[in-house]
Amino acid sequence: MVERMARDGSQFLNAHVFPGGQAEASDQGIIQRTALRELYEEASIHLQPASLPRRVILKAVNVNTIETPFSRYLQESREQLAEHKLIPYSRWITPKSMPKRFDTMFFFALAMPSDNPVGGKVDAKEIQSLAWMTPSEALSQFSQGKITLFPPQW
Repeated sequence: MVERMARDGSQFLNAHVFPGGQAEASDQGIIQRTALRELYEEASIHLQPASLPRRVILKAVNVNTIETPFSRYLQESREQLAEHKLIPYSRWITPKSMPKRFDTMFFFALAMPSDNPVGGKVDAKEIQSLAWMTPSEALSQFSQGKITLFPPQW
């Protein structure tokens, strides 16, 4: 999860959220590509396809993701997309009673073991902190009042 830094215009000020966002034209209507682009933009992580079925290799991105669009990163680095390796997990749609609705897809990525784990990178513009936690840990911290979550995170 990432913690959104307070900034003008943000809906989720100082809240913990999963990396993600809206689909863009460059995603070509492929929701898995949207997920990979958002992971790149928000956590500076790129998932490369591994040779094993359903496995990915986590790679730290060494460019400024704010200044380098995902499409340019892919073109210049010649990295492959692992969109076919993502495993659909869940789809959360906020209740009709919510003033703003979200239709959110979640995916698993089975990472290859590594001696050098990739932790992600905070851009200090949109993201204030980055924490790896299980969904149950996030929900527990939320129920204890330690972190703020907004729908559809809870």
